[in-house]
Amino acid sequence: MIQTIIVIGIAIVIIAIIVFSKARNPKNDQDRNEWDILDFIEQNPHRATFYVAKNNEVLAASAPKQMMPLASIVSIVITIEYTRQVSKGFIDQHQIISLSDLELYNIPNADGGAHAAWAESFKRQHMNTIHQDKVRLHDVVKGMLHYNSHANTAFLLDLLDLNQINRTLHWLNIDTHEDIYYFTASFLLPAYLHIEESLSKKKVKQKLKDMSIEDFRAYSGIIHGLLKHRQAHDLIHQSAQMNRMDSDIQKAIFARFPQGTVEEYGQIMNKIFHTGDFEENHFILVKDLLKRQPIEQESTWDYFGGIGGGTPFTNNYIIYGITEPKQHRFIFGVCTKALNRTETIWIREEMGTFISRCLTDQEFQDALIKRFTEDKVFT
Repeated sequence: MIQTIIVIGIAIVIIAIIVFSKARNPKNDQDRNEWDILDFIEQNPHRATFYVAKNNEVLAASAPKQMMPLASIVSIVITIEYTRQVSKGFIDQHQIISLSDLELYNIPNADGGAHAAWAESFKRQHMNTIHQDKVRLHDVVKGMLHYNSHANTAFLLDLLDLNQINRTLHWLNIDTHEDIYYFTASFLLPAYLHIEESLSKKKVKQKLKDMSIEDFRAYSGIIHGLLKHRQAHDLIHQSAQMNRMDSDIQKAIFARFPQGTVEEYGQIMNKIFHTGDFEENHFILVKDLLKRQPIEQESTWDYFGGIGGGTPFTNNYIIYGITEPKQHRFIFGVCTKALNRTETIWIREEMGTFISRCLTDQEFQDALIKRFTEDKVFT
């Protein structure tokens, strides 16, 4: 009898725990959908910014002027400067680049294996040809945009010149965007502080926390130089032991990536495709490089382009699209930050559907307008 009561008591406790757990977490991550992203944006204005424009008018926006870590989104500015230099004849888009020159800047797993995946894909496509270990400069840019290769990004930052890239921000009339620096090299900063300044892991974390952005950029520039001149082997080896094991170190690095706003990048996409500020050759190059496969293949697009990606703590996308046959022009932008692991995963999994419905589903667009309205026309 007593044993029966104990068993029943245990069962009741287990049921109570399950019920309490479900009350605290009413929806499992695998049950989340595009509406949950909408809820997340609405409920977290300090961690999520959002922007959708249709035919030059903003349909909906949430905290569009808030500064956010951009991660791979800055590749759009790098691409604009690259195409400007090509159209002016300063560099040759057909210039042959050795894969080994790109590999100099590769920090294994810093970009989630993106560079390795791009290089492997390229080698597979050119197997048994004289170009197996060489790539056109134009394809290096595509590797940056479509694979988010950090090594390709670092190579282009060096080739195009940081000062020129940041002048492009001024040419685009983007005022609040932080300067772009050798941010891809910053993954080796903890290892650099540990080896070169003999700091313990605890002191490394504290120094990263207290470090000014100016010092962070300066250190990153030094490390970029070490990578370029083949002097970063020890740093790469040490970083493999430090960065991957400590999320606090990773957060400190990603939080210092160049920052900007989704509104600014909406203006950049508008400037590319609508204002006529780009010369014809420049425009054709940018349009070709940004073009990518539509997220939803069933939808009919005259053009679909942009960039998306993130870090373990962010999910960022900037998209431009023209629908057929009505030729509606859409600009979409979303940036998130300070996500925990589960948020990063489920938001990334549902983002494709979210973007598609924002751009093609009238019911979803009506819901956006109802929740987020900002009256503004591009100028």
